[in-house]
Amino acid sequence: MKTPNLLIVDDDAVTAEMTLEALRKEDYVITVVHSGSAAKEEARHRNFDLVLTDLRMPDTDGISVLEWFRKEQPDAIVVLMTAFGSSNSAIEAMRQGAFDYISKPFKIEELRKIVRKALSVRAVKTASLEEFEGEEFEMIIGRSNGMIEIYKVIGRVADSDAVVLIAGETGSGKELVARALHEKSVRRPHPFLAVNCSAFTETLLEAELFGHEKGAFTGAITARPGIFEAAGNGTVYLDEVSETSTAMQSKLLRVLQNREIKRIGSNQIIKIKSRIVASSNKDLKTMVVNGEFREDLYYRLNGITIHVPPLRDRREDLPELIHYFLKKYAAAGRKIQISEEAYKELLEYDWPGNIRQLEHVLQRALAIATVDTILPEHLNMEVVPTSAPSAFDFQEQITLDELEKRYIRYVYLKTGKNKVRASEILGIDRKTLYSKLAKYEIDGAD
Repeated sequence: MKTPNLLIVDDDAVTAEMTLEALRKEDYVITVVHSGSAAKEEARHRNFDLVLTDLRMPDTDGISVLEWFRKEQPDAIVVLMTAFGSSNSAIEAMRQGAFDYISKPFKIEELRKIVRKALSVRAVKTASLEEFEGEEFEMIIGRSNGMIEIYKVIGRVADSDAVVLIAGETGSGKELVARALHEKSVRRPHPFLAVNCSAFTETLLEAELFGHEKGAFTGAITARPGIFEAAGNGTVYLDEVSETSTAMQSKLLRVLQNREIKRIGSNQIIKIKSRIVASSNKDLKTMVVNGEFREDLYYRLNGITIHVPPLRDRREDLPELIHYFLKKYAAAGRKIQISEEAYKELLEYDWPGNIRQLEHVLQRALAIATVDTILPEHLNMEVVPTSAPSAFDFQEQITLDELEKRYIRYVYLKTGKNKVRASEILGIDRKTLYSKLAKYEIDGAD
């Protein structure tokens, strides 16, 4: 068997030497260069089996090196290396056909394992996608190993039509992963429509998903397409699919099997083209064993599963998340600092409510801090119960009127300001709803 020919591309001479040393004992022929242009020059004289390239270099970036090799030496396997990992760079690398993506500093054995695996398969075929126009979409924050693995999966399956199941605790960022799958695919120009399956009664959820004809039920004064139909060639995100009833699970199974729906009150079959992504904060496999979730639906959903780690298992991402939320919620021009004691508390806390809880804690701290330094007394780790919807910003004390106002506003906006549907969900007649909207001066109530 031919000795594998490897190329290491890294503008940092020390890192390049360390990478070389990590692989020197293996049976490889290794060439080291320090720029993208030098890599291309070497490749004009010989073919390489594997290219290990840094992502950020002065003359060109690793993505450009990857693109060049895919065109000039398509059989070469390319692995990206970087100390500046992000969701965009990892997803883009995998989308463009990189075999893998490794964050520096890496463990020597991890590098060796990736190289062996890459060389064992030798050829990876990844369909090229057209470049998306417009602003970059930094969907997910985090450079921990767990998050990097998620970026890799997104890059590999984003353009697939396969159903994806996203598993993770409440507040861990499952919807962000779903949006990333959509934004990094050719479906991006089309709608991303999300529905929280736990937020509706069974009847209303059916109407939300499948749509209805005029007169199909009380209050259906006009025909309305459901989410499956309205999404077109986009993505439908079924959040907390574990909360659906047995009857609804049967209907979802038929959708996945036949790729067709019927509006409520109609016998006309409508073919759907949307990609379906579902999520659950519960273990669906355990629910199947306990008879709480259909086994056949579980296997339909479980083709590709992405597990989103809880925040306590990705603590190395906390500094970046803290910086992001402070920047997001600080008033323009306000320079915010965190005292050493407050910062330590944030880093050491277990965050049972995950990223959603961290966001609300920092948002509240910024609101109550009278100086531009966040102190321990500004932090209230119980500011958001772990089961609370993100639309509510619960604090230590809240009046019933304020709670009612927030709930009505939440439902009203979630239904797209549809007063008929909002009144049905709230369990009040439309006259009462009009009165409440006026009382609480909820925007758009006219």
